Amino acid sequence: MQKIRSYIPMLHRRSFMMFTLQGISFLGLGARLYYLQHLQEKKYKTLSNKNRLKVDIIPPKRGLISDSNGRIIADTKRIFRVEILKETMPKFEKSFNFLKRIVKISPEQSEKILIKAKRSRPYTSILIKENISWREMAKLQVNKNDLFGVNVNLGETRKYLYNNLFSHVVGYVGKISKQDVKDQDDPLQFVPGFEIGKSGLEKSYENYLRGSAGAKQVEVNVSGQIINEIGDIQPTRGQDLEISVDLDLQKFIAKKLSSHRSASMVVMNVQNGDIKAMYSQPSFDANIFVGGISYKDWDKIRTNKYSKLVNKSLAGQYAPGSTFKVIVALTALKHNVVDDEKLFCRGYTEISGRKYHCWKKTGHGKIKLIKSIRESCDVWYYHMSLKVGIDNIAKMSKKFGLGIKYDFEMSPQASGLIPTKQWKQENRNESWYKGDTVISSIGQGFVLTTPLQLAVMTARIATGKEVTPRITKHSSNGELIQNNFPDLGVDKKHLDIIREGMYDVVNHYRGTARNYKTSGWDMAGKTGTSQVRTISLSERESEEGVIKNYNLEWKYRDHALFVAYAPAKNPKYAISCVVEHGGSGSGVAAPLVRDVLNKLYKLENSV
Repeated sequence: MQKIRSYIPMLHRRSFMMFTLQGISFLGLGARLYYLQHLQEKKYKTLSNKNRLKVDIIPPKRGLISDSNGRIIADTKRIFRVEILKETMPKFEKSFNFLKRIVKISPEQSEKILIKAKRSRPYTSILIKENISWREMAKLQVNKNDLFGVNVNLGETRKYLYNNLFSHVVGYVGKISKQDVKDQDDPLQFVPGFEIGKSGLEKSYENYLRGSAGAKQVEVNVSGQIINEIGDIQPTRGQDLEISVDLDLQKFIAKKLSSHRSASMVVMNVQNGDIKAMYSQPSFDANIFVGGISYKDWDKIRTNKYSKLVNKSLAGQYAPGSTFKVIVALTALKHNVVDDEKLFCRGYTEISGRKYHCWKKTGHGKIKLIKSIRESCDVWYYHMSLKVGIDNIAKMSKKFGLGIKYDFEMSPQASGLIPTKQWKQENRNESWYKGDTVISSIGQGFVLTTPLQLAVMTARIATGKEVTPRITKHSSNGELIQNNFPDLGVDKKHLDIIREGMYDVVNHYRGTARNYKTSGWDMAGKTGTSQVRTISLSERESEEGVIKNYNLEWKYRDHALFVAYAPAKNPKYAISCVVEHGGSGSGVAAPLVRDVLNKLYKLENSV
């Protein structure tokens, strides 16, 4: 009994200590609850809202692109996109593998998605697939309770209605990349699958076509699925763009050039500078770039030996051949060195002990300026070029738009090359020789031009104005492009002589393009054949003579060129045509231009 009594004080002490500790714990818990519920209310309410509320950027609808008659060539179409909010999926890869059973995703795409998921910013959606089928949509709806963080959103993408017809002009869109982001605050860079212009007018007019983003605030559940839309700000649609290219003419040219491996043609309105057609052969289907191109398709296009991706009209650089002779003739007229009574072509001429051959082995006989254009005599230009010098020829070339880049709405644009003595010294560390001038006078040697430049040169000869090209009526910032062209400052009498020679090229019985008169307007033109291989003296003087183009491998054949304007008396259109390794300018390029002018005449005169 005594032992029991001795335990009682001990029991009281233990109980007291236990109740004291419990009391302290409850007080601490209460203090913590008070701290969290009252003092930290604002902080945790914000965190809760961050988990519950989500702001989605609404991309704007891209502006449409149409031809000169308002026919749409670049449209938009609605698609469904599957996205995942990574933060709602602790086991992302496991969930992603489950999703792959429902939505067809290639191993290549799968690898890209996993890499992007690891690098993505917090609270951003990751695009899994766009343009899903209705079958895939149905499967997603059936399994939506097992797909935490997965949402299907309605979006829009580009659709090119004519596949490869406008690919080099209009260009294409593709998914935005880090290299494309110039404004770090642009919210559209975080929109899954957002596409921007990557080439052509799509790129040049990106800000014009894009519009501005909107936003919507949504409430999500613990799985990251949208359960309520709270509010939104609607996006502003991009502006539509009308280009000067005519769909029917572009179709016709594409068909005409399709039989050639590599070619280009530019049709230009000489009165206002409008590009009525611009086609580069071969082309490609711009739609394969929309949504991202596969490695296989990209490699196939990139390695194409005929340079599918290159817009040859702008970036292709070619020796202009005899089309350049009109510039040399104008330079000779300006400097008053033309002496038609003394020149005689016997098939070659000797300068500083070296023979320089004319294309016509038997020669042209007595030669005058207009005849030299009409029959394209090389010897006349050899002598005239030495009288005026390469630097004066270069000045005249620049006046007619050669060797320069234009303030044009498209890129990349090559500048070509019009050589001078200074250029050779600075770039080759060599002196300029007489032979350099002689070879340059017939559009060979260092001289390089683009098809667009040749069209501009022809337009300026036809009008005497400083015609510059345009493919839209508005610049990329919305300003109206002016077309009040100033005079070139070239003597009209000199231009009339050149025009007479170009008229005879087509309409005189001895002209180099006499077989290709047009059925509608009369045209004036100039043939050109640009040599791409070196012809040895032994080959030239052999009994068989120079090997014919059709006996050569394709890559060693001459380029075929032709430039023209029409109508001859009241010019409206200028055309340049280059057929790579096509052979003869008169036999290959001239009939193409004739057919295009006949088509243009029908289009303008059809009821």
